[in-house]
Amino acid sequence: MRDTKHLDRRQHASNFRANICQVLWGRLKEHPLSKLGPGLITGVADDDPSGIATYSQAGAQFGLNMLWTMPLTFPLMAAVQSMCENLGRVTGKGLAANIKTAFSPAVLKSVVLLLLIANTLNIAADVAAMGEVAELVSGINTAAQAASTLRPLAGDFAYLLFALGILGVGMIGVPVLAGSGAYALCETMGWHEGLERKVRNARGFYSIIAISVLAALAIQYSPISPMKALFWSAVINGVVAVPLMVVIIILVSKKSVMGDFTVSRPLIILGWVATAVMGAAAMAMFIPG
Repeated sequence: MRDTKHLDRRQHASNFRANICQVLWGRLKEHPLSKLGPGLITGVADDDPSGIATYSQAGAQFGLNMLWTMPLTFPLMAAVQSMCENLGRVTGKGLAANIKTAFSPAVLKSVVLLLLIANTLNIAADVAAMGEVAELVSGINTAAQAASTLRPLAGDFAYLLFALGILGVGMIGVPVLAGSGAYALCETMGWHEGLERKVRNARGFYSIIAISVLAALAIQYSPISPMKALFWSAVINGVVAVPLMVVIIILVSKKSVMGDFTVSRPLIILGWVATAVMGAAAMAMFIPG
């Protein structure tokens, strides 16, 4: 009899916990933030450790003197983001799949190769920074310099703030970088892709993610400083973005790709301006003096 009552109480408690979980999950699903979906994750992942390091170095070097660029660059950034969003929403395909239908195989393979190289280097730099934040308190002459630039604003918590920031954005950014490269290559090769698939049903997709991360880990054994790697990975991403932006603008302008939903002329103009500015900046880096 006691055993029966004991089992009944346990069943009651289990049902109560299940009901509480259902109520909480229902409220979370009704919350406005739940509708943001993968766009929020992608946006947050863009501020990865390489970005944080670049922001810190730029802030330490220029202070507030570069703020005048924000009202000029924001419309350009928003135009490019809007074109990418429209391309994905209208076609229901990723960038590589759209390039495959509108360009030659040479263009497709070149763009995907550039994307994989940039993402792998970015992952390597991000992993290096995440590993190094554990040593910040020892005062080594690397990432600690970037953390020290926050001291005027954050006081004695500068190191902790920087370390938590690097770890947090790295844990979000690294999977997104590896996954985006895997999606692009799988779309190029016609392989099954998607995180909703099990490993046995998308071996190529998960293999690319694993290889990207392993290659990034192998780069850790090179003599390159992690902070320099973070900075140069951001620079490489900026250079690689130029041909990618050209391809995106052409795609969103094609009726064969977008149908009746081709992007408006003002967005196209802003997109070409952004591409020209980034291209000029990339070329200026390689001009001596």
